[in-house]
Amino acid sequence: MSILLNTSNLLPHGYCINWSPTLLWLYVLSDAAIVLAYYSIPVTLTYFVWRRKDLQFRGIFLLFSAFILSCGTTHLLEIVTFWNPIYWVDASMKAVTASISVVTAIALVYITPQALKLPSPSQYDKEVYEHLNAYEALKAAQASLIELDEYKKSEAALHASEQRLQLVLKASQLGFWDWDIKNNIVTRNERWAEMLGYELSNIEITVRQWADFVHPDDREMAWQSVRDNIEGRTQMHALEYRMRTKSGEYKWVLDQAQVVSWDADHKATRMCGTHTDITERKNMEEQVRNFAFYDTLTQLPNRRLLGDRLTKAISTSKRSGYYGALMFLDLDNFKPINDAHGHQAGDLLLIEAASRLKGCIREVDTVARLGGDEFVVILSELSLDEAESISETKLVAEKILDVLSKPYLLTVTHTGQKDKVVELECTASIGAVVFVKDHASQIDLMKWADAAMYKAKDEGRNLIRLYDGSIIL
Repeated sequence: MSILLNTSNLLPHGYCINWSPTLLWLYVLSDAAIVLAYYSIPVTLTYFVWRRKDLQFRGIFLLFSAFILSCGTTHLLEIVTFWNPIYWVDASMKAVTASISVVTAIALVYITPQALKLPSPSQYDKEVYEHLNAYEALKAAQASLIELDEYKKSEAALHASEQRLQLVLKASQLGFWDWDIKNNIVTRNERWAEMLGYELSNIEITVRQWADFVHPDDREMAWQSVRDNIEGRTQMHALEYRMRTKSGEYKWVLDQAQVVSWDADHKATRMCGTHTDITERKNMEEQVRNFAFYDTLTQLPNRRLLGDRLTKAISTSKRSGYYGALMFLDLDNFKPINDAHGHQAGDLLLIEAASRLKGCIREVDTVARLGGDEFVVILSELSLDEAESISETKLVAEKILDVLSKPYLLTVTHTGQKDKVVELECTASIGAVVFVKDHASQIDLMKWADAAMYKAKDEGRNLIRLYDGSIIL
């Protein structure tokens, strides 16, 4: 121990490691990887706590975030001190880390017994089914005309059981429904109605009322799922669909249910289930889909969705024999406008140009943004005659040139300054190619339209050029 603690044998930090460059860089790269991981974990934990407003013990998550962040900083300083002997900073950071870790450890010891008292999801499920079974037992006892005192005891037990069940359902934020199939009567809890913006007293008791809430596009699918479970074709009814709220909007719910009792003929007599509000999850899924397939600035289809639309247009032409057309267009002198008036004005111009383009095409057509100031238009089902199709394509292209060449009145805002209205002019150059069936590939069509568009630019801009076979007209 005295040898280990003898300070006379200490070497300068990093000098002995430098004897082996491989060992030095192993230290550096390992610490760098740890820093990256330690800095990303607190961000994720903090985001999780911010989104989950109902999360219990939020403080411990934030303490862990601070602890991990400080640990990452100590590893970063380990790298720095190989070349810069800032040992006081390193030691101070270690002291901060030690303080945070002690506070975190004490907090964790304090809240662990409280956390262990919280019921788990399986305990919630067990409690629900126990109470349902108790309810069934009570109804059987009533049917058997047991003695009055036993009946009163059972009634009290049922009341207590129902109270516990309501507490469990309230804690789990589940809407509960119980359908007496024979008499077509549905019993629901308050949460079921609250999800839709109602009070329970406002909700009628028939199944038809439930069907009236379901979105028309989902109604048949939901009914079929229920019927499949009632008639024994599935073990459980589990479906995601939309329901109309009191305000007229629609919420997404996860409906899970199953038949719990049958008569002597094995026909379903009772069905129980729960509703879970999954609107937020569905909205997030839709946002992810939009990010994947739509341009975030103009909300037009992006390059990925454009490829899918062009594939469909070629397939439609192959089936019907109608011609289609592909246009490439590029805004003329967009970069000087963007540089002179700023990116905000440039973005506003692109948004307005996208809106004008959408107004020039039909519902069956597509306008997409490739990026920058480049746009693509797909025209479908033009004509069975090539000459007529070329004529229609030119008419649409001329309409686009005319619409895009009109002045742009853009309101530019700057923080702390008065809004400024800027009037800009910006034309476009268009290259187009018509196609029929699958005589050309997607790559060839896009290459030809692009070449025609650059031909229009080279010949003076604000022009239309059409690719015809091996030449550009």
